[in-house]
Amino acid sequence: MFVVMMVLLSTSALAVFAVHGTAYEIRAAGYVKRAVQTRNVAESGVISALSWVDRWGPGALLRAMHRTSLENLRRGEPAISLSEFHEPPLAQGKEGYRIFATDLAGTEGPVLDVESVGGSRSAYDATVYVDVYDVYQWTGVVAGERADGEGQLKYLRGTYTARGRTRLRGGDVRVDGQPLHESANDARALGISGPFGG
Repeated sequence: MFVVMMVLLSTSALAVFAVHGTAYEIRAAGYVKRAVQTRNVAESGVISALSWVDRWGPGALLRAMHRTSLENLRRGEPAISLSEFHEPPLAQGKEGYRIFATDLAGTEGPVLDVESVGGSRSAYDATVYVDVYDVYQWTGVVAGERADGEGQLKYLRGTYTARGRTRLRGGDVRVDGQPLHESANDARALGISGPFGG
């Protein structure tokens, strides 16, 4: 009788351990899936922002940056705020521009559709926006240009940082100011657009 009880006890303990192990593995797989989705949102944001600049031209980006910087300067604010992402602020006089997902929805090429992340049955909402800064005109050598650097074509070079976020639908639950049930991933690229004149 004692041996039978020990066998039943060890079998029950093994079953409980297996159930708990399976639950942790399912939860971990869900976290990995969400992290991959968030990374894809951020990478799609960078690609879509580069396509947006290619479609509208580097001049449009420069005009938008200048207009935004002037408006923020009047209000005494920086061109774009990076403090919420624990990054140092832009240097004094430097311009930046934030491209939102609504701006990227009509780009040709890779179209960013944050609604499609996980489908309509997903429990998470996705958002992305792209900060463009460290922008300057560049006349360096690119493929197909004159190798001596004496070409007349100008390019726009800048840093594109996409901030992809997925958050649980139906509420913004926060503890100590930090959102719960949120996954975050940033993607950064150096973009060279152009050529353009002037």
